[in-house]
Amino acid sequence: MTEEEGQSPKMLQLVDAWLDILIDKFHDALDFYEIGKLDGELWKSIVGHVIQSNGDVNSVIVKFMQYGRFVDMGVGRGMTKGYKSELGASNFARNRNDQGQLHKFNRKAKPWYSKTKYREIARLREIMAGTMSNQALAEIENALNNYTIIQ
Repeated sequence: MTEEEGQSPKMLQLVDAWLDILIDKFHDALDFYEIGKLDGELWKSIVGHVIQSNGDVNSVIVKFMQYGRFVDMGVGRGMTKGYKSELGASNFARNRNDQGQLHKFNRKAKPWYSKTKYREIARLREIMAGTMSNQALAEIENALNNYTIIQ
C-alpha cells in the first residue's frame, strides 16, 4: 500500500510514540495521587495497543485493572451511603458527627485517569492536525510544481 492509498508510516510511528508517552503520563499520575505502589498491580496492568488495518490506524486501546476507574471516580466496594434510622438510633448516631454528617468514610476521587486521558487526547489531536495539514500543503505544492503555465 502506498502513502497515497492510506496513512503514512510516519502517522503510525507518531501514534505509537504518543501511546508510550500516554502510558508514562498515567504512571506519573498514579505517582502524583499516591495510588498504589510503583510496582503494584494497577501500575503493571496499564498496557496499550494500536489497532490498524491496511496501514491505517483504526484505534488506540489502553487497558488496565477496573479498580483504577473506581479510584478515579472515588467510589467502590465498601463505600456505603449511610445507615438508616430504622436500624436503631445508636447505629445511626454512632457514625455521624454533631451535624448528622457521616464521618466513617472520607473517600475522595483521585482523577489520575480522566484528567490525563482528556489532556493527552487533546495533545494528540493538535499533533495530528499539524502533521496532516503539513502533508496536505506538501501535496498541493507538489501538484502545483508539476503544472506549467502557458500564456
